[in-house]
Amino acid sequence: MRAGGEVAGASGGVARAGDEDGDEARGAGEVAEAEGPAEDAGRCQLDASPEGDPARWRRGRAQMFAGAAFLGVGVVGLGVMVSGWYVQRFSANELSQGTGYSEAALAPLRAQHDRGETMLAAGAVTAVFGAALGATLMATGARDVRAGRAARWSGVRVVPSLGGLVLSGRF
Repeated sequence: MRAGGEVAGASGGVARAGDEDGDEARGAGEVAEAEGPAEDAGRCQLDASPEGDPARWRRGRAQMFAGAAFLGVGVVGLGVMVSGWYVQRFSANELSQGTGYSEAALAPLRAQHDRGETMLAAGAVTAVFGAALGATLMATGARDVRAGRAARWSGVRVVPSLGGLVLSGRF
């Protein structure tokens, strides 16, 4: 950046801030040169990578897929829990009406009642852990995907404004 709002283009020409000819002369992937020491030129390069951080983006996508699978497991656990609740309530109702029958005749209903309680407990545990792991993986995966995409915007940015160009970034 030169005094008076001039920017030196990669093609060697100088364009004033807000001057459209200088912006068109420089290609989308080219880097604006800055006057000053040579070591400062490396810090002023714009990150033109369209992908951002591909490794973090891939990791985030994998976490989101794993989170979706765990959420699916949680939904299946919820289904098992509801089925166990139904079987348990049905067999409890039948046992309450079978007061005149022998213990041998009521044994299958008692086994069905116990099976319903087991399904209810197993489904509840599976639903809770599946939902907790799935939601956590989905949230961290979404954060990593956003960070992988946003990495291309880190560093120095040149943005047009009403008064010319705005140079911003993290230093």
